Amino acid sequence: MHYFESDEDSSIQLVFLPSGFNPELWRHQLKYFSREFKTIAFRPTASRRNLEGEVDCLEEILEQDGINNAIIVSHHLGNSIAQSMEYNENVVGLVSTGSRDRFSKKPPRMVYRFLKKLGCGEPKLVKKLLFSDFAKYEVVKEFVNDIEMPEYDVFEQYYRNYSVERPVKHSMVVHASEDRFSDIDFIRSLKPGPQISIIQDAGTFSFYEKPGDFNKALHDFLRQLEEFVDERELAEAKSKNRSLKDFSGRKAMKRKIKVEQ
Repeated sequence: MHYFESDEDSSIQLVFLPSGFNPELWRHQLKYFSREFKTIAFRPTASRRNLEGEVDCLEEILEQDGINNAIIVSHHLGNSIAQSMEYNENVVGLVSTGSRDRFSKKPPRMVYRFLKKLGCGEPKLVKKLLFSDFAKYEVVKEFVNDIEMPEYDVFEQYYRNYSVERPVKHSMVVHASEDRFSDIDFIRSLKPGPQISIIQDAGTFSFYEKPGDFNKALHDFLRQLEEFVDERELAEAKSKNRSLKDFSGRKAMKRKIKVEQ
């Protein structure tokens, strides 16, 4: 697989899913969060670039040494992949970008191919379909240069197998107000369900359109999970009658970063 991992050591680890696309779409998050957390992004090699290949790669990553409190971050088509790993002992939480129960009707092959061939070269069309009316044209142009859409058969495989249920572990859904593929009513129906963070005036790829707002929501959620992990480690340390001196020192030395707006 094509693989990126930051050198930062942290009590929790971030794993960004390509969700059928390419990891460059997460570039604003990789740059930001890799300064504080162990941050991982990947993409299956060409021969494995499908649903099964992405699942296999994610499983390999989660079994690595040093991955013991992973938070999986996904977008849309990858949400069901993330949730399938919820029972992995090395996963502590999930973050989804947009969510819905199922997709009802997939675009015909010819329409998808047209969009893949023409749409990614037409920022105005991409903005109309995937961004809000408030998106800056320069941002859409950058997105067009970064995105690599999957082939139709691969897209259809993700689409057909998509399914999301009520999460079991700590989770958050980032819902953008102008995201036509995210169903806020469904998200709210998952009780007890995930935390919900709403980004106003953003479309499907809110993490690209409004990275400052998305990063702040994710960063706040990570802080909560850090507290959970610390408390769990503290309880384990006490149960094993270990010295708490090193643990307390590590917690006190945690660095804080300012959230970019």
